[in-house]
Amino acid sequence: VKPPRPAGAVIAGAFQGAAQGLGELQRTLEERAREDAAIFANSAANETRLTYLKRFQELSETAEPGATGFTDKLLEEYDNYADRVLEGAPELARKQLTVSLSNFRASLGSDAIGFEAKSRADKVANDFQTGLNVARNSLVSRPDLFDQTIIDQEMTIGALRLPEGVKAELLGDARAGLARSAAQGLIEQNPYAARDDLVAGRFDQFIKPDDKASLLNGAQSEIKRREAEAKRAALEARAILQGDAKAAFMDEIEAASQGQVAIPEIESKLRTAFEPDKAQAMLEQIDRSRALYAAGQEIALASPEEEAALLARFTPEGEGFAIEAKEHDALRRAIIEKRNALATDSAGYVMRHSPEVRAKFPALSGS
Repeated sequence: VKPPRPAGAVIAGAFQGAAQGLGELQRTLEERAREDAAIFANSAANETRLTYLKRFQELSETAEPGATGFTDKLLEEYDNYADRVLEGAPELARKQLTVSLSNFRASLGSDAIGFEAKSRADKVANDFQTGLNVARNSLVSRPDLFDQTIIDQEMTIGALRLPEGVKAELLGDARAGLARSAAQGLIEQNPYAARDDLVAGRFDQFIKPDDKASLLNGAQSEIKRREAEAKRAALEARAILQGDAKAAFMDEIEAASQGQVAIPEIESKLRTAFEPDKAQAMLEQIDRSRALYAAGQEIALASPEEEAALLARFTPEGEGFAIEAKEHDALRRAIIEKRNALATDSAGYVMRHSPEVRAKFPALSGS
C-alpha cells in the first residue's frame, strides 16, 4: 500500500492538469484561428481574382484602339482594390492573402501587357492599312507613281515594331494591292498600255496569276468597249454629216431647177459625207438639174428638131431612172405648153420669150 500523498502535492497536480488543459485549448483556438484565416485569405483571393478577371474583360472590350496605358490603368485600379481587401482582412490572413494577391497581380499584369501589345500591333496594322488604301486610291488616278509608292510603303513597314512574320505579310499584301490599283488605273487611262504592261509581266512579281488574268481580261474588255464606243460615235457623226449633206443636196437640186446656186461648197459637203461613187452620182444629178433648167430656157425658142434633141438628151436610163423620168416628163410638158401658147398667140409668145424682139419693139414689150 502506497503512502498517502501530501495535500500540497494534490493541489499542485491539479494546477498542472489545468494548465495543460488551458494549453491544449489555446492551441486549439490558435489552430482554428489559422484555419479561419486561411479560409478567409483563400476566399478573398478567389473573389478578387474573379472580380478582376471580369474587370479585365470589361476594360479590354471598351479600350480605345491601341489600348495606350491599359496596363498601368488596370494595375493601379487593382492595387487600390487589393489594398482595401487587405485592410479588411484578419491579421492572420494578411500574409497568405498578400502572397495570393501579389501572385495574381503578376498574372494580371502579364495578360494586360499582352493585350496592350496586341492592341498596339493591331492599331499599327490598321493605321498602315488606312494609309495604304489612300495610296491605292491615288494610284488609280496616277498609276505612273507606282514605283515610288512601292518604295514608300516598304520603308514604312520596315520602321514598324511588329513581328517579322507580320511585317512580311503586310508587305506582300501592300505590294499586291498597289500593283492591282496601278494596273486598274492604267486600264482606265490607257487600256492598250495596260494590256502591253501586263503581257510583258510588269506586275508579275507583285500579283498572283489569277489577279493578272483578271486584270488582263479587264484591259481587253475596256479596249473592246472603247472601240465599240468610237465606232458608234463615228457612225452617229457620219449619220449627222450625211443628214446635213442630204438636206444641202435637196436645197441645191431645188436651186438648180431654178437656175440658181444655193450652196457654193456643195461638192465638198457631198464628197466628205458620202462614198466617192455616191457623191459623184449626186453631183451629176445636180448638174443634170442645172442642165434641165438651161434646156427649159432653150425650149422657149427651140425648133422642133432642137426640141427632139433636148428630149433625147434627157432620156432616163440607168441609176436614178425614176428622177430622170420625172425630169424628162417635165421637159416634155414644157414643150407641149410652148406649142399651145404659140398656137394661141404666137406674136405674144415670141415677144415674151425673145430678148431680141423686145429690144426692137420696146413699146410692144411694155404693153
